[in-house]
Amino acid sequence: MKPAIIYSLKVWLTTSILTPILITLMHCYFLASNHLNPFHNPKVFHRELLHLITMIEGTCIFMVPLGLGLYYSVILLNKRSIRSVAIKGYLSIIGVTLAVLPDALFLFYVLWSNADSPFRTITIISFIHIMVCFALSVLAGVWFYKLKPDHGPALSLQS
Repeated sequence: MKPAIIYSLKVWLTTSILTPILITLMHCYFLASNHLNPFHNPKVFHRELLHLITMIEGTCIFMVPLGLGLYYSVILLNKRSIRSVAIKGYLSIIGVTLAVLPDALFLFYVLWSNADSPFRTITIISFIHIMVCFALSVLAGVWFYKLKPDHGPALSLQS
């Protein structure tokens, strides 16, 4: 497989798994601060575990544009004579934008709505937390994995 595909899949899969884990850990922290510790109550623990598994499945589907965008970005950036650190910087910007954009659009919709309610405030805070988790996991994936240069089409051996 091409290095661009492998790198994009690694970042996509890391983001798809790490983001729900970060969101669940943050949710468990808030539950524990409200005296609903999920580790002491099996009912809450099972609900959080089911929520985590569902979130991982949904994020894998939701992050397909991220994987495709990173793949095409890696291909285009590898064709230029740019250092690896600069390529990862560009990929960080592209990846965070692709991961956060759908949530940011929904957040702007909520901000522009006329409803003043506690639900609106909780929604805004929740989406900001989710966007931070997406951004952190994309940045972790982009900078953790080594980006190998693409050497062009593979040479075929003739017999």
